[in-house]
Amino acid sequence: STPPQPAAKTAAPAPGKADISPMRFATSDMPTTHQLWNSGLDFDFISDYLLQKYIRVEGHKFVSPANEYKAIVISNCKYLPLSTLQLLMNDVKLGGTVIFAGNLPDSVPGLDDLTNRQSDFQNLMQQILRSRKPVNAEVMAADFGSGHFIFGNDVNKCCLAANIFREKLFDKGLYCVKRQDEQGSIYFVVNPDCRHRAVNAWIPFSAKGQSAAIYDAM
Repeated sequence: STPPQPAAKTAAPAPGKADISPMRFATSDMPTTHQLWNSGLDFDFISDYLLQKYIRVEGHKFVSPANEYKAIVISNCKYLPLSTLQLLMNDVKLGGTVIFAGNLPDSVPGLDDLTNRQSDFQNLMQQILRSRKPVNAEVMAADFGSGHFIFGNDVNKCCLAANIFREKLFDKGLYCVKRQDEQGSIYFVVNPDCRHRAVNAWIPFSAKGQSAAIYDAM
């Protein structure tokens, strides 16, 4: 959870530039957002309220009314409500994966009953941290129930440790949005610089399948 960011105006794309995700770049001080997107890892934003009200864990995934997610990423967050940390602990025990990337939260927001809430927060956080074990030289994990807390400074390496694989087509300068339904995986692929640079190569997808259908979405 991070403090709400001020809304920002987004300029219209320049000729030949197709911007399929302007909301991901609403602010310039969110390096994890850019790192995830530029690496080919898709994501959405969620608040503490929505997490508590609409998200449940099923089959090691976080399920919302509209989509499924493999993990929740909390990046360089200083203040985290005690109720949110307790909820995340419960979700992990049910099979969810929570990634703490960068600096860990060390306090709760607000002044009401601060001493008691801060004490409970620190006790639960220390319980999680004491359970950490190395996954590799740069990532650690703490297992509770059938899920995991994952810790590291590099969010991409944390995702890899959680078996969350990026879309390598981003390496070729392409963008994509991926969705999945009962029939399989659906990719919307864009060459953002299509008027100046063509991509004439085999494009890898992380989804596996025996056949594919190609549509002209535009």
